[in-house]
Amino acid sequence: MKKKILIIGGGAREYALGRKFREDARIGDIYFSPGNGGTQSIGENVALENHEEVVRFATDKHIDLVVIGPQEPLIEGLSDALALAEIKVFGPSQKVSILEASKSFTKNLALNLNIPTSPFFIAQDYDTAREQVQSCDFPLVIGPDDLIQNIVIAKNAQEAQLALERFFVQEKHSRVVVEQFLEGFELSILALAHHQGFLLLPPCQNYKQLSDNGPRTGGMGAFAPTHFCDEAFKQKIASTIVTPILDEMVRQGTPFVGVLFVEIMVVPTEGQLEPYLLKCRCAFWRSGM
Repeated sequence: MKKKILIIGGGAREYALGRKFREDARIGDIYFSPGNGGTQSIGENVALENHEEVVRFATDKHIDLVVIGPQEPLIEGLSDALALAEIKVFGPSQKVSILEASKSFTKNLALNLNIPTSPFFIAQDYDTAREQVQSCDFPLVIGPDDLIQNIVIAKNAQEAQLALERFFVQEKHSRVVVEQFLEGFELSILALAHHQGFLLLPPCQNYKQLSDNGPRTGGMGAFAPTHFCDEAFKQKIASTIVTPILDEMVRQGTPFVGVLFVEIMVVPTEGQLEPYLLKCRCAFWRSGM
C-alpha cells in the first residue's frame, strides 16, 4: 500500500518537498497544510488551524509521515503532539528546537562542547549592554536571542548603541546576543539526523544581503555544490560541529530527529580553513530548497 504524507507549511520549501515526494513511486496521497497555489498540482491543500486539528486529520486519514517545513510549529511543539498520538513525524521536539529558538542557548552549547564559534556575550538590558560594547573590538554582530533575521553588523560604538536601542527599547526583546564579527565566507550545511546518525546534504552558499548595501535577510538565493567545500572539509564540519551537537542532544535525553541546519563562517587561520558555528536551525531553509 502506498504511503500517505502530510506536509506542514505553505511556501516554496513545502512545494519543493512535495515535488520530491511525488517522484517516489512508494508515495500515494500527499496533503499540504495550508499549502499554496503550486502545491495544488501535487496533492491536496487542507486548512488545519492548530495542533489538535493536525493530529485529528493525520489520525483520520491514516497519515504515514508528517513532515514539518517551517520552524514555528516545531518551536510551538507540533512534533511532540504528533508523537504523543503515535504518528510518525520528521521534525525535532520542542525541547530540541531551542537550538533555533534561542541563539544564546546554541552559543553556550558550542562553548561547553568546544565547538569553534565567535567570542560573544549575552545582554539582558540596554544599559549594561551599552556599557559592555565600549570595551569591544569592532565590528560586532548584534541580534536578538530569538534569531530574528535582521541582525546588525555594527562598525563602531555609535552603530552598536543604535542597534541595542532598537532591539531593547523599540522592539522590546528581553535578550540580545553580541558577537565578534568573523571575517571569512558563509557556508550552510544540512544534516538529515536521527539521534546520533546523520546524512549530510551538499553544502550550500547562501547569499543574504539585499543588493550591494542593503540589510541582511533570511536569504536572497543559494547555490550548491560549492567548490569552497571539498569532502575533507565537509567531514571536518561533521566531526567538529554536527556530531558533538547530536551527541549532546542524546546525552540530555532529547535526541534530534529531523533537519539540523548549521550556518558556518569559514575563516582562514594560519594557512588553513576553519569552520566556526554561527547558528543552528531545525528545519529546511527556504532559499536553499
